[in-house]
Amino acid sequence: NCVEDLAPVGRALAALTRPGGLALLVVFGSFSFGEVIVQMSQGNFASAFRRLRSNGPVNARLNGHDFSVWYPNPRSVARAFHPFFSLRTKRGIGVFVPPSAAEPAISRFPRVVSALEGLDRVAGRPLAFIGDHILLTFTRTGVSVA
Repeated sequence: NCVEDLAPVGRALAALTRPGGLALLVVFGSFSFGEVIVQMSQGNFASAFRRLRSNGPVNARLNGHDFSVWYPNPRSVARAFHPFFSLRTKRGIGVFVPPSAAEPAISRFPRVVSALEGLDRVAGRPLAFIGDHILLTFTRTGVSVA
């Protein structure tokens, strides 16, 4: 999510993957319902919907360092990896489990977290588009990397 142009990533990964092989990639989802709830509950309204600006970079800060983050949707990642890879599956991670911004508060409720994890396992595929992260599984095509 810190790389603006994923096409060179796809090309480089293709050079390391045999035809028919799998490549798994985890990206931030372009909309996280859990993040919206957590950020709004903390009064961070500007941050609540930052992922919806997925057509460009979003400023982020971690440990005192500023950087840009992109929130590509699975279709745009698949386009960037084409023709070397085809998107096989997508699974939402953190569809119901709250994002890390909910820590440490959510950890006080382990049974709730466990139930939400169960929901994630069931709903991860059909609701991938609202996951905090999305696991993308690609199959390497036979197209040669020139």
